[in-house]
Amino acid sequence: MQAFAEAKRRLGGGVDGLNAAADDNGGEQEEENGRVGADTAKSLEAFVDGKFMTVVMTLLTIFALWGDNIRVALFDKDADNIFYALFAVALFMFVIEFLINTVAKQDYKWGFFFVCVHPLPSIPTLRPKVSRYSMVSKAQDADQEEKLKAQARAAQNAKQAALKRIEASRLGRALSEQTTRRVIIGVLLMLFMLPLLQSSETNQSFYTGLSQIYWFGRSRCNGSSSNASFGCDGMVQQPGSSWIGEAGWKNMLWMYSRSSFRASYYPTHEGYWEGDPPYKLLWLRAPDYTNGGRLKDIVSIESELGVWNQTASCAGVRPSANCPYRDEEMSTYSYSPIECSSDADPLMYGGLGCGKAVAYARFETKSLQQRSNALDMLSTLFVCILLATLSIQFQNDTQKLVIAPIEKMVNIIKQLAEDPLRRPDVQLAGAEIVNKSMNSGDGELNIMMPGRCIFGIFAYVGMRRLATLADMLGQDVTVLMNKVATIVHGCANRWGGVSNQNIDNGFLLVWKLESQHDPQLKQELKSEVVLKRSKTADRALFCGMKMIAELQRLLLRETSAIKGDASFALTSLQSTIAAVDVGIAFHVGWAIEGPVGSDFKIDATYLGPDITRTLALQDLTKVYDAPILTSSKLYFMASVRTKERFMLVDYVRLGESKVDPHGIYALVLAPTTAAPERLPSIPVTYKLGSLIKPEDLAEVEDNVFVDEFPEYLSTVDVDVTSLIETRGISGPFADTFRRGLSCFVEGDWERAVTMLSQAGSGTGPASALLRYMESTGNRTPKEWNGWHGIHAIDG
Repeated sequence: MQAFAEAKRRLGGGVDGLNAAADDNGGEQEEENGRVGADTAKSLEAFVDGKFMTVVMTLLTIFALWGDNIRVALFDKDADNIFYALFAVALFMFVIEFLINTVAKQDYKWGFFFVCVHPLPSIPTLRPKVSRYSMVSKAQDADQEEKLKAQARAAQNAKQAALKRIEASRLGRALSEQTTRRVIIGVLLMLFMLPLLQSSETNQSFYTGLSQIYWFGRSRCNGSSSNASFGCDGMVQQPGSSWIGEAGWKNMLWMYSRSSFRASYYPTHEGYWEGDPPYKLLWLRAPDYTNGGRLKDIVSIESELGVWNQTASCAGVRPSANCPYRDEEMSTYSYSPIECSSDADPLMYGGLGCGKAVAYARFETKSLQQRSNALDMLSTLFVCILLATLSIQFQNDTQKLVIAPIEKMVNIIKQLAEDPLRRPDVQLAGAEIVNKSMNSGDGELNIMMPGRCIFGIFAYVGMRRLATLADMLGQDVTVLMNKVATIVHGCANRWGGVSNQNIDNGFLLVWKLESQHDPQLKQELKSEVVLKRSKTADRALFCGMKMIAELQRLLLRETSAIKGDASFALTSLQSTIAAVDVGIAFHVGWAIEGPVGSDFKIDATYLGPDITRTLALQDLTKVYDAPILTSSKLYFMASVRTKERFMLVDYVRLGESKVDPHGIYALVLAPTTAAPERLPSIPVTYKLGSLIKPEDLAEVEDNVFVDEFPEYLSTVDVDVTSLIETRGISGPFADTFRRGLSCFVEGDWERAVTMLSQAGSGTGPASALLRYMESTGNRTPKEWNGWHGIHAIDG
């Protein structure tokens, strides 16, 4: 017994091992089957989404839309079987595509989308069974359904109340309004166009003529007719009389066969109808006048007017399959006297029992069906085009109002993530330093770090009468300020400068330069650096002159708007002139570029004595009444042609430094007291601050002047040359002023006063020097070295 138990135990262990192995193999098999099924589904989806199947299904869709109309409009009945076969193929392909795109997809079968089986109860053959089941189910769940309905009504009321409290956003309102407008336009187009694309024709002659044939055929009331009592008993006519003769009867039948002629078909000669009628009479069953009024098929007619023969294959209540016309291409009309209808009063008509005495006429209407199907094709095409147009419009609206702004925001976020201080399309000076302070360490902002010394050209554009402008315009002063800022920043960006920050009533601009004193710079490259610096100086000074020209264009545009609107006061014109009264100062030197501020606010700025000198030089533009001033350091860096636009007006020590005085060079223009009458016309494709070439240089590329020969910019640009020609100082004044300035520097102030007065005491530089000499009694100071401090002449 013990041996038997041991054997049983071993046998049981072996069986368990086999079961475990079988389970493992079963799991692997199921996993393998799942992978195979997934691969098969992906292959089927790839096949359906391929180019070949896409083209085939598109053609089948077009065939499904227009195929039946084409069949009727362009082909005879013999081609119907071919079309039916193609319809079956299209249906089969649509079913296959549906199954592949639905059932074959993973996690789709028996999922949520199979709720679409709910139309099944609408099928007539299934409705009784479903109705019986639903009646039992409703009887059991009536109370529960009432509770659910009450809850649903309460939830719906709450939802509607909540929706009423939600105010539509501007974006949603704009998109909704545009969508509503387009839908209304589409619906109106459909209402207007679809009736024009429908064929409807009503011909009462078929039925009316058949009723006349019926009674004229029964009108021979003589005793020889076996059924002469019907209609010949005094209710219709008296016995022994007749309405028509045999020849007239035949002519009447022939004319009825051609009753589809409309008025436009009637010929003008001899009163006969010629040619084939629009709709051919195929079959006629009516009382035969020549056969005692018996109801029978009239096979043929031979009359004085013509001959008509029945189409035998289309005769009878049900045409044979050999009939060359489709059922929809034939129209059958019937007529039965009211005495023979089932609703006739038996007391009045005596129960004649003539319910089967019905006359029939069948006409071929193939041309009508062809025309109708052709219009149906046009209707389908119109609806497709309309839906496609509306779809494209909806997509464009969504792209413009929703997707494009979102994509723009996403791009901005990406750019900010890569470079937190880089705004799109705007170059910020000092961004590298601030980025470095943010990227160092653990990514936190670290402003407690040294800046970087840079060498560059600094320009300060200041508005001279900002206080007066603010008093005139009040809150609207920022509008004109921003217009000026657009011109300043746009011109600087176009000509290689960067806008740094707004200081008080102006804007600081920077053009970075390579230093020729860099110890790491090779000797042979220093001359190249000098050339680059000269080109940069030419672009910077030209940028200043271009700003003045653009501000003049702003003055002309704003003044034209003011004069064209009577609601503007005189102060509006004065404020506009004040807005363009700017002074631009240029200087070259070094500065420390770096972040300045705290964790609450930070600015990427420039600090250094040359920045202070630039600001001081801009203050002198008011004293010399000159739109542009530049220091001698930048003047000598520029090319000869650019220097020709400037003249030396004074020697001044800028700031409190003990460095050598600077020669001050100015672009001297006549003061602006009114808007210019006209300015040079600009091209249609003109961009703010761009070069405007004369017509004889129109074929020369802009890059030739911008990159290779910037010294010609101030002599080529139409804006700048026009500005110099209209507001520039004449040659005699310049010569007299130079001699007077020479006497002023040498200390011969008596002659200097005489010459400067001759040059024009109303001109800015001459007036400034005369005022300074007058402050000392026109006597040369004892310690005169040929220059003076900035505060002396400013005071």
